[in-house]
Amino acid sequence: MQTLTGNIKEINTDDSVSFPKKILELQMPFGESAFIEFRGTIMTRLLEDFDQNELVQINIVLQGSISKKSGLFYNNLVARTIKSVTQKTKDYE
Repeated sequence: MQTLTGNIKEINTDDSVSFPKKILELQMPFGESAFIEFRGTIMTRLLEDFDQNELVQINIVLQGSISKKSGLFYNNLVARTIKSVTQKTKDYE
């Protein structure tokens, strides 16, 4: 499991799947962005407690897959936990 820290830029709902899924765009230090999936009712409801621009820490797992339609390879960042961070740390690595 990996931990990412940054500010919530945007949260979008993904209606293209048969289960509840939201995509959180995380703006990290030095201008990097990550798009993190929150899957299922429990995980998507967690996001209701967070606001845009809030500093958060998200534990993720990597789930690679191959598209059945196109054969393309994907690496998905899937959230396992999220928490608010009250103080910025000096080291983001």
